[in-house]
Amino acid sequence: MTIADLEYVTDVDDFRRKGCGCVWCKKDKGNPNETHGSGAPIVKHPTTGKDTTYRRPSSAGKPLEDTYHLDLWAKRTVAYGVATTPSIAARIANLDPKEDKAKLNELAEEALVAAKGNQAADLGTELHRVVERLNKGEWTIDDVPELFKADAEAYLAELARHDLSVVPGMVELKVVNDHVRCAGTFDMILRSYLSDLKTGQSIDLAQVGIAVQLAIYRHASIYDIHTDERSDLPPMDSDVGLVVHLPYGTGTCRIVDVDIKAGWEAAQLAAKAKSWNYRKDLFTPREVKDPPKARGSQRIEPVNAPAPAESKTAPEGGPADADKVVALLERAKSNKAVAATVGRWVRDAARAHVDWRIGIEDKFSTERRYALSYVAVDLAEHLCAGADDFKVEDAVARAALAMVIGDDAHQPILAVGGLIGTLTIDQARRLVRIARSARLTFSDDGSPRLIVAA
Repeated sequence: MTIADLEYVTDVDDFRRKGCGCVWCKKDKGNPNETHGSGAPIVKHPTTGKDTTYRRPSSAGKPLEDTYHLDLWAKRTVAYGVATTPSIAARIANLDPKEDKAKLNELAEEALVAAKGNQAADLGTELHRVVERLNKGEWTIDDVPELFKADAEAYLAELARHDLSVVPGMVELKVVNDHVRCAGTFDMILRSYLSDLKTGQSIDLAQVGIAVQLAIYRHASIYDIHTDERSDLPPMDSDVGLVVHLPYGTGTCRIVDVDIKAGWEAAQLAAKAKSWNYRKDLFTPREVKDPPKARGSQRIEPVNAPAPAESKTAPEGGPADADKVVALLERAKSNKAVAATVGRWVRDAARAHVDWRIGIEDKFSTERRYALSYVAVDLAEHLCAGADDFKVEDAVARAALAMVIGDDAHQPILAVGGLIGTLTIDQARRLVRIARSARLTFSDDGSPRLIVAA
């Protein structure tokens, strides 16, 4: 038996597909069963009887999935394929990113192939077909090509270890789920568990997608692609499904329980999220209203006009001691973590227009600026600097500030640096005493608490 013997035609035994737009789909547009097959499944709607496009269960969870690492892998692989294939690089160089999008997409796929980015996926697909034939009883282990024999033996051994067997007739079965409009083919039922075979090297980053996929299958109906009739699946566990993880080429296999009760909740949530992609009513052109007509040119004088508001900035006091200013600057610079934290607060204050930078120049060397800079350094040294991230630092600082200025310290509209910039000299001195004497703890919800001895 060779790999070539694994090839078989599936078009006539598959869902009708919405053409994917390639030259083959356009050529065979009159016969949906002979489209390329990468388009969405088409089924008869259960009530209207009209042809309706459904989604694949394998991709139904994508609105909830984090594909960050997968996207990075694809970018790296395509980049490597372009760099190692001069002919692809040359063709890309002659294309326009705006005008030749379709061609660039094709070349990106070529680069992925050139970098062997899909080689493992292709072999994993072939291994999937091997297992399918074992499950259907078409093959025994002796029929399996040598390339896949170690993996096939591991698969059968793992089923035996868990006392699981394939339910006859429940292999590669076409189903539709009308609740979330998905149609696909599940791999098998093992004893009383809806089960899926995964042949990729890792499944850890795909938990949400797999749970959604299995849950959709579990709540689906059997679908006859020739008559478009639906029928019920046999009784199965509704809380737990199984993933048989058989990574190609490793000769290892493990079976994992999947929470499909939670997966069904996620599937319905994903369907709602997906529906938002089709909303076209979120933008409304803004109307320009005619300005009110002027009634003559009579001047209206204000009556009892209030005096101009005074600045809310606290008094700056007199000049600060130059030696103390220099000593404070040196103290802040001596600790990188403290310097970084104080520097960030200073920038926050500048953005909030309450600048309290300190320096030896007269305009930066006032009693109040010295007091605010002093308390910022003390807060950073004793309570904040060195936390895991700046959000924790700021949360601790706000807890300390709240003991001086009240709940306003917790309002997110003003950053910590801006809050420090509102303090008076006396408030700053009180905060210094708190920073030096308070004991830092954390509540059950992770929020910081300061305990100050009476």
